[in-house]
Amino acid sequence: MSIIEDVFMNILSMSTIATLIFILILIIRAHLKKKMSFSKISLLWIVFICTLIIPINFSSQLSIKNFIPLEDVAMVDLNKTYEYNDTDENLNITGNKIAETKVNYLSVFASIYAIVCLSMLAKDVCVYSQVVCLKNTPNIPKDIIEIFDYCKKKLNVKNDIMLVVQDKIKTPSLYGIKDTSILITNDILKLSNKELECIFIHELSHYKLKHHILYLLLNILRRVYWFNPFIHIAISKVKEDVEFAIDENVLKTNINKKDYLQTIIKILALNNGLKCPIPNICNEKAEVERRINQMKNIKNDTRYSILFIIALILCLSLITVSLASDDVKDDKKDVITEDVVVQKIEYMLPLKNANVTARMEERIHPITGEKVVHTGVDLVSNDSSDILAIADGKVIFAEFDNKTGNTIKILHDDGNTSVYAHGAEMFVTVGDKVTAGEKIMTVGSTGYAVGPHLHFELISSSGEYIDINGMFE
Repeated sequence: MSIIEDVFMNILSMSTIATLIFILILIIRAHLKKKMSFSKISLLWIVFICTLIIPINFSSQLSIKNFIPLEDVAMVDLNKTYEYNDTDENLNITGNKIAETKVNYLSVFASIYAIVCLSMLAKDVCVYSQVVCLKNTPNIPKDIIEIFDYCKKKLNVKNDIMLVVQDKIKTPSLYGIKDTSILITNDILKLSNKELECIFIHELSHYKLKHHILYLLLNILRRVYWFNPFIHIAISKVKEDVEFAIDENVLKTNINKKDYLQTIIKILALNNGLKCPIPNICNEKAEVERRINQMKNIKNDTRYSILFIIALILCLSLITVSLASDDVKDDKKDVITEDVVVQKIEYMLPLKNANVTARMEERIHPITGEKVVHTGVDLVSNDSSDILAIADGKVIFAEFDNKTGNTIKILHDDGNTSVYAHGAEMFVTVGDKVTAGEKIMTVGSTGYAVGPHLHFELISSSGEYIDINGMFE
């Protein structure tokens, strides 16, 4: 499995667990939102975000990765006959076979996933970089600088944060990780002092809690898990709860609720011309309506609220770990199964003192002139006509086919299947158990053959043809 395929399978597993954790958080959130502040409730999303970041596997039948077929190999159905490309140069025997075709669905899906993900991330980088080009800091009135400094002091923010005036992003927003700035427009500068204080307190509260980094991370996760609609809904809920929490924090700084609501409604009227994953005081109308309704019923936490939330976080973490640990158990089972079932066994030759007249290799079809794959070897013997089972096994096919003639297939203990074609008389039937060296058929020229020979193949448990040229050196 390639690196991209391995990453893709991990993403599918993490996506499944995150979806389950999201549903649990929604249930808990519904019960707590009338009893506890969102400053505490929003902490539950820590488990959800960590689930999306920390590489974990999920092996349950609920996992999305179970719906991804790993590969599709043509002519793998061992209960059906299929065409051969038999070429015996000495006897001038020719046949016709569909060349082996193998489609690795996992590789296809992983490639599509990577292309879409990288394209979305590249687009976001372009949009985010546009914000850098928007920076244009004219002389900001002194009284506004004083209001901003007062808000910083009120929230005990000592880091240097710039006020940047630009004309693209209409909604006051927090931008940048290293050199963080609050983006405003000239229209915002015309608002009253009380309204400016509401804006600055809101954005500085985001900064103090590092939400500008959180929003950037959430947007990256949205792109990484672009295929899962539940993740998109969950991320929207995370941002919604974060804004609820910020509203609560702002109102706790003795900001008048009426002034704060009026400020949000005024800013809502401004058209934000550029969507960017950065915290801002208001976004969509529906979101603002939910925030206003929530501010009417702000809950006060008890001294035990944080302990209760920590306990819930630990419980959710344990659930996440238990879901992920299923994969470890399954891996061990797989190893045990492989040790028991997949045994290395020695094969004997199916025809004594045989000469190889056509090897397993690509060759030019003598009739069509096309390049085809000869999936087995053709054997001719002057000493014996008895076709022997190469190892112990069970007969899973023993019938006549128009092209391969009398054909026998034997499933062996190592999971491989041996195939014997163009025989004369058959001495076994489906369901018979045979031992190594047991006579199962005699050499013939049935089917597409003009002379007696044995066409012999070996197919792995995964349906791939095994290179058997080395058996006949």
